[in-house]
Amino acid sequence: MSYLIDVIIHTTIGIIVTVPLWAKPFLRKVLFAVFIVSSLIDIDHFISAKSIHLKDAATLRYRPYTHSITFAVIAGGITFGITKSPRIGVAVCSGIMSHVLRDASTGITFILYPMKLTKIPVWVYVMSELLIFICCLVLRKWI
Repeated sequence: MSYLIDVIIHTTIGIIVTVPLWAKPFLRKVLFAVFIVSSLIDIDHFISAKSIHLKDAATLRYRPYTHSITFAVIAGGITFGITKSPRIGVAVCSGIMSHVLRDASTGITFILYPMKLTKIPVWVYVMSELLIFICCLVLRKWI
């Protein structure tokens, strides 16, 4: 049950920080992209645990390397390359970053892989989410 709540929280925060990217022609695509990356990125836990059992995936010593801002930027760039839409690329990057930062406030995460920064204080997490929102707000003028 707590895993489901965690997924809902990740998805909700990912959607909130990308609100500035919502525009009529992109709305469904941006929401879909953010929903997918905010909630499904945790599949990497199961891959790392080499198990389909939630208990194994939830008890890893640290989160997988794909839980990093480095991966978020790469995924956003790949998404942009595939979709040719900078707005969707930024939404994917922002959704993953939001997820990674929340996880980093609650446990061991390699935020800037390959550097070994492992946990951030809650206030840094909150300010980081606000910064993602502001960046989306500023970027929407150009993308």
